[in-house]
Amino acid sequence: MKLGRGTAALCLAFVVLTLVATVGVNEGWAADQAGSLTPAQEALAVKLEGELIAPCCWVQTVDLHQSEAADQIKAQIRMMLAQGKGEDEVLDAFVAQYGEKILASPRVRGFNAVVYGLPLVAFFVAAGVVAVLVVRWRRRPEPVAATAPVAPDSPADEALRARLDDELSRFDT
Repeated sequence: MKLGRGTAALCLAFVVLTLVATVGVNEGWAADQAGSLTPAQEALAVKLEGELIAPCCWVQTVDLHQSEAADQIKAQIRMMLAQGKGEDEVLDAFVAQYGEKILASPRVRGFNAVVYGLPLVAFFVAAGVVAVLVVRWRRRPEPVAATAPVAPDSPADEALRARLDDELSRFDT
């Protein structure tokens, strides 16, 4: 059977319109699914928006950023939550797509664990140093006078006076 040009064009237009309508229905379904989140899922979506960086400029989190990319990520988060995915699954999906730089705060593993633990270790070391210094400061003995008093009539005192007088008399002449 041979179709005319007008019939073929009409069939092609019908197929294109059917595809467009199907895509529109699927997007509408996804939007409906995202719009029907439970309050717990919506709270999780808001939390996740604060944990992801907008990939258009890598400066602000998705919840603060005003861009099309941020809006798309918000929609993806809600769609994944509506599909029943959990927090870790959603984050893992974005990390798989964009890398670890999409996360506002790095995960605590490997070298990142050192970075998280280092301030705590530094605090305890500093506290220990201060404690040792305070203990040493409190145990410091009283300062001793530079010269110990000598008894006025001791033989050592008389010998020192005689020597001093002798040496001073050399300068008088």
